[in-house]
Amino acid sequence: PLAREAARAAKADPEEAGVSAASVWEAVSGEFAKESFIRFGWLREGGFERAEGGTFFLRFPESSREASESMWMEKGIKDLETRLTRELAQPVRLVFEFDASLEPPAPTEPEEAPPESREEEPPPASPPEKPADPMEKFKNDPLIKKALEVFKATLQTPIK
Repeated sequence: PLAREAARAAKADPEEAGVSAASVWEAVSGEFAKESFIRFGWLREGGFERAEGGTFFLRFPESSREASESMWMEKGIKDLETRLTRELAQPVRLVFEFDASLEPPAPTEPEEAPPESREEEPPPASPPEKPADPMEKFKNDPLIKKALEVFKATLQTPIK
């Protein structure tokens, strides 16, 4: 609102009217991102580069390109331009530039801390013997034995 009045009064470039195009962009894009994070959240990844006449040049990491080109963004970009035009009282066109150097550094895996010096534990005793036949382990299970006893049943070996 204040930016609009100042720009109208000057009928000139917003910067000449004492209005920062960058601050207007930040406010409007932040509002859009807040209202619809799924559609406009990617706007937070980049920033205002410069304004030339009624064109705002915006720089984003290369990873934002896909979000800016989605079928949903065509209308979204027009909505942004309309809102900026209304705020600055002059036509605004947005130009998106993508730069791989703006990519955030890839997360690095934290280095493993050296093991704490503890008294060495003796190696575990030899591993427990595994029954050769898994059916034997099943047959020897106390719950199975009890169930067989209660139901007066027997287990039969499956036919192979």
